[in-house]
Amino acid sequence: MKIIIADEAYGDGEDNKAMRKDHDITVITPPKEKVKLPDDVDGETKAVYMNSNCETPMSYAGRSDTGNHEFICTDEKGECMFSLTCDKCREIPVDAGIFGQIPEQVRGVEELRDLRKNMERAFNLLKHREGLEPVRVKSMHGLMAVVTFATAANLLIEIVGSRKTQIKENSQQQLKLAA
Repeated sequence: MKIIIADEAYGDGEDNKAMRKDHDITVITPPKEKVKLPDDVDGETKAVYMNSNCETPMSYAGRSDTGNHEFICTDEKGECMFSLTCDKCREIPVDAGIFGQIPEQVRGVEELRDLRKNMERAFNLLKHREGLEPVRVKSMHGLMAVVTFATAANLLIEIVGSRKTQIKENSQQQLKLAA
């Protein structure tokens, strides 16, 4: 599976659906807290149940033919009192909350988001240092231009700083020799 981990600004656009359909790329974003949970989903554990009477949490089975998330019953022994009348399958539409492109119930989604956070920290430090924080660009070419200029400026600053240090050291050595 090809995955892009992005921040919440990229969470619920039509572009994400097109990327999944056309290129088989899945965009994972943090869930938006404002999105209302579907009925019969536990807010704390994120467990999905068939209905309000169900006591058996369902398991994520993947995407259905309609593009929704499909959950199946985990009661294999028939211990559930509704097992004879239950469909044992439930679909939940993709949303910008915990049922994003890959729902929260899938093992590893949270680790991927944490990985992005850790990798982004170094980039954020660079942005702050180079004064790029207020810069907003809307294209890859614009971003590359800004990063190129910032990197060149940073190199010039480093060169000037090392030259000042070198000149200062040379001046001190000349003073010692003269004395």
